[in-house]
Amino acid sequence: HDPLVWDVLHQAALAVGHVLGQLNLLLNPKQIIVSGPLSGLREAFLQPIIAVVERHVPALHASKPQIVASRFGEYGGAIGAAALAVHRWRPLRG
Repeated sequence: HDPLVWDVLHQAALAVGHVLGQLNLLLNPKQIIVSGPLSGLREAFLQPIIAVVERHVPALHASKPQIVASRFGEYGGAIGAAALAVHRWRPLRG
């Protein structure tokens, strides 16, 4: 509960929220999954991101995406890479 840590987390969340808000306007996804070591900090990191993204969404032009934390934890990147490799694997034909 250090005020300096909370302020730094809040500023980082605002920056990420602005980027995700712009991406939402461009791509209009139904869901955005936030991953990484800070994604588990819901009150300090995820909630400010959600608030900023919702401010970016105009009432008539885009939908609000569902923003959630990844369930894969620190292994999300490795799991995604393995899934991509399995999905794209093709046997060699002699």
